[in-house]
Amino acid sequence: VIQCARIVSLAGGDKVAAPDIVTARAVAPLPELLQLSLPFFSASTRGLFLKGRDSERELAEARKLLTFDVLLHDSMTSRDGRIVQVTNLRTKERA
Repeated sequence: VIQCARIVSLAGGDKVAAPDIVTARAVAPLPELLQLSLPFFSASTRGLFLKGRDSERELAEARKLLTFDVLLHDSMTSRDGRIVQVTNLRTKERA
C-alpha cells in the first residue's frame, strides 16, 4: 500500500502502520524532515530522502538531535544531489 500524502498532514493524525519506506523531496532540511518522519519508523523502515549539495551539513545537524545509520548514494540526475538512506532512526539518548 502506498500512502501518498504530505508528511505534515499525517504526523499529527491517526497512527499509521510503520511503512517499509518513507521518502520525501523538497520538504524541509534533513533535521526537521527526520523529526517529522520519526513517528513512522520501525526497526525495519528505511528513509530515502533526496538532498542537494548541503546534505553533509544537514546530516551533521541531524546527528545533534537523532541517532541513525546512513548510506549516501549519488544522484543519477544531479551532480550535487544525494539520496540519503536512513535506517535505525531514533531519538538521541539523553545523558
